[in-house]
Amino acid sequence: MKYRLLILIGLIAISTSAANAAPTLTAPIFKTIHPVIVHFPRMPISGYNFSYTYNVNRNTTNLRPEIGALQSLIRGPTTAEVSTLNLQAIVPVTLGTCTGQPLPLGAVNAGKFMYKRQISGTNVAYKIRFCQSTNSGGIGNDARLRSAIIQTLWANIGYVPSVNNISQVDISYSNGECITNGGNSPCWP
Repeated sequence: MKYRLLILIGLIAISTSAANAAPTLTAPIFKTIHPVIVHFPRMPISGYNFSYTYNVNRNTTNLRPEIGALQSLIRGPTTAEVSTLNLQAIVPVTLGTCTGQPLPLGAVNAGKFMYKRQISGTNVAYKIRFCQSTNSGGIGNDARLRSAIIQTLWANIGYVPSVNNISQVDISYSNGECITNGGNSPCWP
């Protein structure tokens, strides 16, 4: 009984001194992991059928999972996916980031691209602009890029609350000229 009392007094003393000490630990930050689907061009089929893509599973912690899926698409396929599945990157891996670039009103920096998302009722429209100039590989490459982006957005539309339709997707070079119409007219901002 005497030892129990001493142990109890010791524990009270320790907990009292610990309560008076300044806290040094911070609470861990938990990020939700969202499974997403990313569509990549797959050769040789995508070489003649520009709308053909192959989907792979990825995870993202982005608060807008459909944008996290696009970030995975821009990062490109893994080395294993390139060698075993013949998946193709849609932009050069060395594509620069948006750091230091001014953001137009309503735009969000997503690393290697900026985007605007506008929800109207059950529709959503996206405007996507790459932050560094990309060289078009021609109409076929532009069509594969557009297909991969649109199909990736459609595959993850369930993450956008109350939306069931993508009404528009504009994709532009760093200068704001549209990729999808040969760069002949601006589609950003």
